[in-house]
Amino acid sequence: MDIKRCAFLFLALLLVTCSASHYGSQQEQQEQQELSAARQCRLQQLSPSRPSKRIEAEGGVTEFWDQREDQLQCAGVSVRRHIIRRKSLLVPLYENTHGLLYIQQGRGFVGVSFPGCPESFHSSVRSPRPFEEGSSEQAQFQTDSHQKVHRIRQGDTVAIVAGATHWFYNDGDQDLVAFTVFNVNHQDNQLDPSVRMFLLAGQFLEQQSSYSRQESEREHETESSSRESVVSAFDPKLMSEILNIPVETVRQMQRNEKKGHMVTIEQGLSFVRPAEQQEQEGCMDEARPSSKETQFANGLEEAYCYARIQHNLDTPEETDIYSRRAGRFMSVNSNKLPILSTIGMSMDKINLRPDAIVAPHYTVNAHSIMFVTRGEGQMQVVDNKGRNLFNGRVRQGDLIVVPQFYVTVKKAGRDGFEFVTFKTAPIPVRSPLFGHMSLFSGVPAQVIASSYRISVGQARQLKQCRQQHFMLFPPSSSSSSSSYHDADIASA
Repeated sequence: MDIKRCAFLFLALLLVTCSASHYGSQQEQQEQQELSAARQCRLQQLSPSRPSKRIEAEGGVTEFWDQREDQLQCAGVSVRRHIIRRKSLLVPLYENTHGLLYIQQGRGFVGVSFPGCPESFHSSVRSPRPFEEGSSEQAQFQTDSHQKVHRIRQGDTVAIVAGATHWFYNDGDQDLVAFTVFNVNHQDNQLDPSVRMFLLAGQFLEQQSSYSRQESEREHETESSSRESVVSAFDPKLMSEILNIPVETVRQMQRNEKKGHMVTIEQGLSFVRPAEQQEQEGCMDEARPSSKETQFANGLEEAYCYARIQHNLDTPEETDIYSRRAGRFMSVNSNKLPILSTIGMSMDKINLRPDAIVAPHYTVNAHSIMFVTRGEGQMQVVDNKGRNLFNGRVRQGDLIVVPQFYVTVKKAGRDGFEFVTFKTAPIPVRSPLFGHMSLFSGVPAQVIASSYRISVGQARQLKQCRQQHFMLFPPSSSSSSSSYHDADIASA
C-alpha cells in the first residue's frame, strides 16, 4: 500500500509540474505572438498624425508622437521634435537606438560624443579651478578638450548613433526646430521596441496637458516616463569619491531646479569650433591619436570618431532630380553619408511646384515616414488589396507612414508642396509605375494590352506616357509642350 501511495503521489506531482510548464510555455508563446502581431502592418486605414504630448522646459519644448499608433508600429519607428528657444541649451542625453534628425528651422550647434572616442579639439582657457584651493596664477590656465562640435542650419540631416551623447545650442535669432525619427526595430536596440531617453542633466517636468489621464496610466517605460537625470540617482558620497570633488558640488549637480531638459543661457556658450582652427592655431589642435595612443585604440576611430554625421538637403548642388516645371528631389543615403549604413536609415526631400506630381511609386526595401514642412497637397496610399488606405490632403506639420511596397502618389496644391521622407533602409530602392525607367516601360506592349484589355496601340501610348520625366511630373497642361531636356533629369 505504501508503494502504491508513493507512486500515486509521484504521478500527481509530475502531472501538476507538466501542467504548470505547459501553461508557462503557452503564456510565453502568446506574449511572443502578441509582440509579433504588434510589429505587423495590419492597417485598415491611414491618417495624418500630429504630436500627442508636449513636455515644456525653461528653454523650449519637446513634442512626442504616440508610438502606439498602428502606422508607427508598422514602420518600427518613434518620432519626436525639439523646439529650442534662442540662447537655450538642450542638455546632454543619449538614446537606446539609432535616429536620423532633420533641422526644420533655425541654426545652432550640435555636439555628439561617441563612446570610446578621443577628444579631438583642444584649447587653452584662462579660468580658476574651483575644486583646488591655493592654485597659483599660472595654474589658472587650463586646457579644455572635447569632441567635435558641428554647426547646423535649416536643411541639415544629422545621424544620431545609439549611445552617443548629444546636445544642442541655439545661437540663432529664431527657434531651432529639430525633427527626429528613431529606428526602434534596429538590431542594436536590445531593449523593447521604443525609445528611451537617458538625460545626463536636467529633468522632464511633470506635465499631462496633452494626454488624458487614462492614456497617461497606460504609459509604461516609454521615452516620456523617465523624469530625472541618470546622474541624480547616484549616491553623492560615492560620486564625490569617484570624481574627487566636494560632496556639495555633487549635490549641486543633482539639484532639481525645475528648469527641465532645456535651459536658457543668456551669456552664451564658449567652445572650440571647426571654423576657429586657423584663428587659434597656437591654442587649438584637432588631431587624431598618436602612434602611442593607437596602441590602446578600441577600433572605433575610423568607423565612428571621425565619420561625417551631417548632410544638407537644401544645397542646390546636391539635387538628384530637377525639373523646371515640377520641382526638386534631394536625397541622402549611405553612399553620400556612410554612417547611415550603421543606423539603417536614409532620407529624401521633395520640393514641388504648384500642381506638380510625384509619380505613383513604391519603395522596395523600406518603410517611408513622411513629414510635411511647407504647403499642402493631395495624397493617396494603396495597399496590396487595392484599397485606398488614405485619400486626402496633408498639410504643414502632418506626419504619415507609407508602408513598404504600398503605392503612393502626391500632387502639390496651389502654393506648392514641400516634405521630407525618412526611409528605414540606408539605400532605398524606389520603383515608379509610370514615366522614365518605370515599371510600365519595362513590360512588353502586348502584355500590357492583354492585361488591361486594350489595343496594342493604346498600350504603346501608355508606355510612352511621361517618358521624358522621372519621378517628378509637371502639371499635365504643360506636359505636351515639354521635352526630354526640359525635364532636366539628374541621376544620383
